[in-house]
Amino acid sequence: MTNQNEEDIFSLREEICNACPLKNGNNCNAMKWMNPETLEVADSPKDGFIRGCGCRLSAKQRSKLSLCPASFWGGEFDNK
Repeated sequence: MTNQNEEDIFSLREEICNACPLKNGNNCNAMKWMNPETLEVADSPKDGFIRGCGCRLSAKQRSKLSLCPASFWGGEFDNK
């Protein structure tokens, strides 16, 4: 069972993922790379770009231990 604060964090994570250019349906597109600062997307690796994790977002967003590969969220439950 989750408390309201946890639900708020999970909802914020979902909002962040929904705005991410790597989101493809319910997955983080592992076939693309993105610059987390500019949100530029590429089909191949480039300096400063991260690869989509390929995870099913509906599950990852609700995992307290999960981290976004672009560092947009994660770590909210550390030291709590």
